[in-house]
Amino acid sequence: MAVFIDCDDDVRLSRRVLKNERKEGANKQSLSELLKTYEDKTKPAFEKFIEPSKKYANTIIPNYGFSTEQLELDKMSVPAVDLIISFIET
Repeated sequence: MAVFIDCDDDVRLSRRVLKNERKEGANKQSLSELLKTYEDKTKPAFEKFIEPSKKYANTIIPNYGFSTEQLELDKMSVPAVDLIISFIET
């Protein structure tokens, strides 16, 4: 089973910026550096390698937003993924 979790460009970028803000020291990029990397490398790589795989997915799960009030980037969950995993395991 192939699952594609669809997410808007703006949401992906917002998550990247917020995740960077939580970093400290040398691991943290300046905002201008982060945006340049996103535009020059991250977004083109997504469009070339990830986005085309969407057409092969059996299921596409929309994930277009998140709450910054309960932001735990390492623990973000996508609705329905647990259901799909349960279905596959049975």
